[in-house]
Parts: sequence; C-alpha cells; structure tokens
Amino acid sequence: RKQTMLQECKERISALNSQIEEEKNKQRQLRLDFEEQLEDLMGQHKDLWKFHRPEQMAREIGTLDSSKEQLLKEEKLVEAKLEDVKHRLCSQFGAGGCSTIAEGLFLRSQEAAAAVHLFEEENRKAQELLEAASHHHEQLQQKCRQLQQKRQRLKEELEKLGMQIPARAQSKQEEGAGPGEPVSP
Repeated sequence: RKQTMLQECKERISALNSQIEEEKNKQRQLRLDFEEQLEDLMGQHKDLWKFHRPEQMAREIGTLDSSKEQLLKEEKLVEAKLEDVKHRLCSQFGAGGCSTIAEGLFLRSQEAAAAVHLFEEENRKAQELLEAASHHHEQLQQKCRQLQQKRQRLKEELEKLGMQIPARAQSKQEEGAGPGEPVSP
C-alpha cells in the first residue's frame, strides 16, 4: 500500500513537473515573441528617426526646391515653344487665321472648361428653380380649385336650406374668382 501511494506521489510530481516545464516553455516563447516585436518596433523607430533628422530633411527640401526650379524652367520653355508655334501659324494663316487659332486654343483651355462647367451648373440650378416654381404654382392652382369647389358646395348647401346669399357676399365671391374662370351666380 505504501508503495502504491509512493507511486501515485511520484506520478503526481512527474505530472506537476511536466506542467511546470510546459509553462516555462510558454513563458519563454512569449518572451521571444515580445523581444522580436520590440526589435521590429525599434528598427522602425530608427528608420523614422533617420528620415526625420534635420540634416536629412534639409537635403530633401533642397532636392524638392531644385526639382521645382527645373520644372518651372521646363514650363517656361514649353510656353515659349507654344508661343513660337502660334506666331508661325499666325504668319502662315494671316490675322483671321490667328484669331481662329487663338480661339481654338482658348476653347481647349482649362479656363474654357471651367466656364462651361459654371454655365452648366447655373443652367442646372435654373432648371431646379423653374421646376420648384412650377410645382409650387401647380399646388396653388390645386388649392384654388379645392377652395372654389368648397365654396360652390357651401353655396349649394345654403340654397338647399333656403338661405339667400347677401348681395355683398355674392360680389365678394365673384371678385375672388380667378382670371379666366367663370363666375357662378
């Protein structure tokens, strides 16, 4: 019996030792993962720091400035060439041809596209306003028709009851009739 108990204790100790080893391995793996992530972050930080150093930023700004100057020079050269081509075309086609060429160039320009866009936008807004006014006018006409029908119904009810509409009220009703609408007696 003592041996059985001793055996069970050894097995429990062995199982506990296995669990301890597994836990140590997990902790070791977590520590290795953490160290790897930390190294990655430190590398990224180091790269960012190198890029954002004042000397590096000054070099980048200098490079961008020289690129900008070069592009401006190229733009001026292209404009000069275009102007030269325009003058040659004008000399070939005369004064009338020159204005046609200038007009054609303008029609293809960004300014012309912007003007067309503005006109289209204004036209769209005017169409929307016209539709809204038309819709409002239609609603007013419908309300007017409803009121006239109600007036006529009330008038008929009064006549059924044998009441006479006073002349003064009659004339006000006739004045209230819209243009082009028949006035009922």
